[in-house]
Amino acid sequence: MVKVNFSTLSKSAKKFAKEKETEIKGQIMEDPFSLVPVDAVIGLVKDPVGFLSEKFNDKEFLGECIATALSCVPYVGPILSTVFSMFWPKDPNAAVITKGELEARLTEFRTEMEKVIDTKIDAAITESESSMWKSLVAAFFETLIDRVEDAKDLVNCLKRGLLDDAEGCDKIKTDVRVAMEQIRQKAKELSNFCRNPKFAKHVLKYHYHVMFILVATHRQMDAFWYQFDIDPRFVMGAPAIPKHNLKEIRSLAEKLHVYISNAMGAIAKGVMDNVKDKKTDRNSCYDEYSAKLFLSDMYLYPCPLFIAPASTSDTITVPDKGSKFIYRIDAANFKARYPSSRDWKDAAQVDVLTGCKGMILGEGPSITLKLAKKCNVRVRVFGQYTKDITLLDLGYDKVIPTVSDSMPAPSLFKIPSGFDNFDWLITGFAKMDRLTNIDTLNLTFSMDPEEAMHRMEGDSMVKAGNGCVKFVELIITSI
Repeated sequence: MVKVNFSTLSKSAKKFAKEKETEIKGQIMEDPFSLVPVDAVIGLVKDPVGFLSEKFNDKEFLGECIATALSCVPYVGPILSTVFSMFWPKDPNAAVITKGELEARLTEFRTEMEKVIDTKIDAAITESESSMWKSLVAAFFETLIDRVEDAKDLVNCLKRGLLDDAEGCDKIKTDVRVAMEQIRQKAKELSNFCRNPKFAKHVLKYHYHVMFILVATHRQMDAFWYQFDIDPRFVMGAPAIPKHNLKEIRSLAEKLHVYISNAMGAIAKGVMDNVKDKKTDRNSCYDEYSAKLFLSDMYLYPCPLFIAPASTSDTITVPDKGSKFIYRIDAANFKARYPSSRDWKDAAQVDVLTGCKGMILGEGPSITLKLAKKCNVRVRVFGQYTKDITLLDLGYDKVIPTVSDSMPAPSLFKIPSGFDNFDWLITGFAKMDRLTNIDTLNLTFSMDPEEAMHRMEGDSMVKAGNGCVKFVELIITSI
C-alpha cells in the first residue's frame, strides 16, 4: 500500500499514482475503463465499517449498483444509461430505445413534474415557491439533455485516447468530468428543494428519482476517478490539518451518505404527514423505493450484502461469502429473554424499508452466531426507538448509544398510543467494537435499566419507552 503525505500532494491525479504508473498504464491500455484502486494511491482515509483496509473494487458489483439506481428512474434512467453504460460491459439483454422515444418520454416526465405542485397545491405553498420548483425542474432537464448528448461523443473520444497511451486528452477528461458534475449538482438542487417541509409530502416520488441520479453519478465518479482525472482527495477524502486551518474533506461516499440520510429524513416526515392527512396513496413510492435507496448508500454498503434465511435455532451459522461481505440477520430470528409488556405485545412487524420483522427491545433479543471460519467482524445494530431510549445494554457492563449513525424512517413497527408521534422516534445504527480473529459470537441486547421508564409530559401515568431492533449486520473480512 502506497502511503502519501497529504501536505506534499500535487494537483495532478497522475502524479498521485507515480509509484504505480507502469502498472496502471498497462492496465488502462488493456482495458481503458478498468477500475484503478484509488486507495492504493492515496490510502484509505476513513473506513466506515471498521475493517476494510482497501476499497471493494469488483466491477460487476459496482456496475450492478449503478444499473439498479438508474432502473429506479423512469424516463431519465435510460437517458443516463446511454452514457454510463459505455464504461461497463454491454448487457446483451438491454432494451434498445431510440432517441425519439427517449425525447418523448423525457418531455412527458418533465411536464408531469412541473404540474405536481399545481395539482397538489395547498395553502402553505406560495406562487413564487411553485414557480421556483418549475424553474429547477426546467434547468435540470435542460442540463440533462445538453450534457448527455455532449458526453456520448466525449466518452467515445476518451476511450480511444486511453487505448492509445493510457492517458488520453486532458481537455476531454475535463469536459466529461464537468458534464458529470453538472448533472450531479442539478440533482442536488432538486433534492434540496424536495426536502422543504412544505413540499416533501407532495414530491416523494421525484425526491427518490433525483436521489437515484445522485447515487449513479457518485458511484460513476468514484469508480472512474482516474479516467476523469478527478483529484483522489475528492474521491477518498482527506483529514483535517488544524495547523494550517484546513478542514476535513469528505469522500464521495460519505457525501452521498449525508445526502441519503437527509433525504430519508424529509421523506419519512412526508410519509407520516400523508398518513395523518389520510393521503396514503402518495406513499406508494415509499413502498417501492425506500429499501433500494437505503442499500444504495455506498458508505454503509461498500461490499455485497447477504441476508440470512429465517431460523428457529438458538445458533445461526454464518456462511463464508468471500473475503469481504456484509451479513444481515433479522432480529426476529433472535430469542426473547423476557416476556413482552402489554403495551408492546405483538408490536414487531415486517416493514418495507428493511424487509425485517425484528424484535421489541424490551424482550431482550439474544442469539449465538457461528462463523464458517475465523474472521475479523464489526457488528452494527439497526433499530427504531422512542427518544428516551438512548442506550443499548450489551451485558457484561457494556452500553452503547442506540443510534450513532442516524437513518430517519417512518414507523417501522406498531407503536402504542402515546408514542405514535414521528418526532418521538430515533432510527439508525448502533455500532459495536471491532472483533478480531473470532468464529463465535454471543449477542444480547436490552434497555439500559436507568432509561427503562419515561414520564410523558402532562400525563400522570408512567409509561415505559421501548423500541424495535430490526436487524443485526456483521461486516466480515478475512484475516
